[in-house]
Amino acid sequence: MPSLLPLPTVDELRQAFHDAVRGVKDKRADARAGSIYDHFAGIGAILFSRAAQRDRDLCRATYFDGATGDDETDLISLRYQVDRIEDTYGAGVGIFQRPNTTAGAGTFWQGTRIRLTSALATLGYVVASDTTIGATDTIASVPIRASDKGPGSAFEQMIEGSGVTAIIDDPLWDAGWRLAHLQCTDGTARENDDPLRVRARVERAKKRVGYAARIIAACEEAGAAHVVPYATAYPGATTDVDMNVVYVADEGYTTSQELRRACTLALEQVRVLGPYLEVRGMVVSPLTVACTARAWEQPARLNGVVLERAIRGALVDDLDGAFSYHLDALSGSVQRATSNLVQAATFSTPNADAPFIVGTPPTFPAVLTRYRVRPEDVTVSILGPS
Repeated sequence: MPSLLPLPTVDELRQAFHDAVRGVKDKRADARAGSIYDHFAGIGAILFSRAAQRDRDLCRATYFDGATGDDETDLISLRYQVDRIEDTYGAGVGIFQRPNTTAGAGTFWQGTRIRLTSALATLGYVVASDTTIGATDTIASVPIRASDKGPGSAFEQMIEGSGVTAIIDDPLWDAGWRLAHLQCTDGTARENDDPLRVRARVERAKKRVGYAARIIAACEEAGAAHVVPYATAYPGATTDVDMNVVYVADEGYTTSQELRRACTLALEQVRVLGPYLEVRGMVVSPLTVACTARAWEQPARLNGVVLERAIRGALVDDLDGAFSYHLDALSGSVQRATSNLVQAATFSTPNADAPFIVGTPPTFPAVLTRYRVRPEDVTVSILGPS
């Protein structure tokens, strides 16, 4: 039974023994330190204290926030199918060379130690598995791993001329072998308890039915490359459209009937009861932009090339991949991108907003338009102050 109360101490348990003896057995019992009764009290107090600690630890091990170490690893793996990231060795390959083949064939034995020393650090590696070398081979590719688990073992470069000295600590059948090149990845550090709990919660949330992450994953498993879900209350709580919509498309932003049907069937496993859920298509629409920027200074006093590049970049960032746009918002982006050198921006193309939700009452579009804007699709004119 979990409790927030502290465990009884040895002194408290010892005193409880003496109180019980005096209350039940002998009210004049000797409770002084070192007495016969005190010997029994001390031994019992230690044993009961250890039993209480064990009970507490066993209880905590069954709770998500209380388990630690291997108990937490097993609990989270069993309940949420999330495995702890364990510490691992960095792994790679060592390239060895020898000047001649006089010594013939032989084996780089697993565990053969290699040290790389430099003015900055010393790194240790070992041969990862037994590697047999032919009698005529002068170059050997040998699997290696870091001697210690965890990060800090990453290395990739030629040894000769690098300022690094390679030392083979264990003797080989041919003393002529020298390490010419070594490549090793970084090892991983064991994941601590708190980060594991956080990751488990995040993974669990992703798997909850009815949530956007699970819906997107289900559509991707059904073959969609692009998935954009919108909840029924997206237009606002006061204009709830009473319909959830998921827009899907393949790599080329086209939506076939087969893809819509496959996503619709897949969503039945991950959606929840409530408003209707409809799967709709997507389409890409190229968009050209003609912007007139009115600066605070005469254009002759400004670096027109830099200013034009900043305006074009801001418009491409805002419009390429967007599903809607508002001209006032685009004008504000131009002002921010130019550090307010531009007092206002107007557009001849496009000449009107393209909101995502339209109509009364507001409705989702039958097909979701994704705008495509490249730098060459944007023309910029810079005028002086009016």
